[in-house]
Amino acid sequence: MGWFRRGESLVEWAMVMTMKRSSGMTLGMVVLLVSGAVACSLPMGRNVEGGSTPPPQYSTVAAMLTQTAGSSPGPTIQATSGVTQGATASASATTALRPTDRTSTVTLVTASVLCDMARAGVPIDVTIPDDTRLSPGQPFVKTWRLVNAGSCTWTRGYALVWFSGDELGVRRVEPFTVEVAPGQVVDLSVEMIAPLKPGIYQSNWKLRNEKGILFGIGPGGEAPFWVRIQVVAPDTVTPSPPLPSATPTPVISVSGIVSLGAEQGIDLDSGQVVSDQEADLIFRMSSGEAMLAPVSGGLVGFFGFSEPGLNDCQSASVSAETLLLGPEMEGPYLCARTGNGLPANLKILRIDRAGPVLDVGFKVWSVP
Repeated sequence: MGWFRRGESLVEWAMVMTMKRSSGMTLGMVVLLVSGAVACSLPMGRNVEGGSTPPPQYSTVAAMLTQTAGSSPGPTIQATSGVTQGATASASATTALRPTDRTSTVTLVTASVLCDMARAGVPIDVTIPDDTRLSPGQPFVKTWRLVNAGSCTWTRGYALVWFSGDELGVRRVEPFTVEVAPGQVVDLSVEMIAPLKPGIYQSNWKLRNEKGILFGIGPGGEAPFWVRIQVVAPDTVTPSPPLPSATPTPVISVSGIVSLGAEQGIDLDSGQVVSDQEADLIFRMSSGEAMLAPVSGGLVGFFGFSEPGLNDCQSASVSAETLLLGPEMEGPYLCARTGNGLPANLKILRIDRAGPVLDVGFKVWSVP
């Protein structure tokens, strides 16, 4: 066989010839040439029955050529992320498939994280845990601790909003005042007022993103978080017997909570809702403005956010001028005088201009 170079083995020559397929020589020609070379010029062995068999190294060459003849380049598998294709550097790979797998498709799915999603902090109820007992009309501040469990930052365009249940909040929407990055913890607070009627109340809240979409906690960020309170009736005030002292003990003659409609008044001496002829103070609405007007000898004046005692209201500045009830007047205390000259304090619990309704808590002392 004159095609071998001196010192070149059949294996080496066969591999070279295989590589020359691209230059025009077909694989079938290579197989025939090798077969001829094996038959004509290579030493032969004997099998058990006396036949001739090629040495093992030449059987290996033939097997390699046969395997090469039956193989061809395989398809490319493109890994597809569950969110975006090619999201990471390892998102694609090239793998040769077996001939029987050439029509199969492989898809790798990457788990995704929601943009807007919250998780309960530890503890979630920073203030007012479930079933806290409160008095009718008692103001309180509810604070939740939440974790940004999503992939998007909560900007100042986000807000805490009332979702369902009882409306206990002073406002339905509390805009964010800080930005909260993914993984960060934030305490969110809402000013609330307990209802006037005893019972169990639950107010459900969620978060709202810049596009107005609501989200919360739990799997998928769909569950609201809440505040649940028990409103209990106040204990009946029983005047204590006077102590033997030169200074009389202040005694509360009447106290409670009333709801006044437009042009309805309160007789502070009796604690009853009455008409304007018998009232000490009347609730009025004019051009959308809420007002509290003293009548029939009643007097009233602004005091502050801390509850005044008897001495405070005895020395407070009160007058017969009508008091304008703006939004800032929900929560503070007033001092007053009844038509009989008894000192009293009042607290504006709620101003519903649409109703219109005015909820007022009051306390009247029997000492002038």
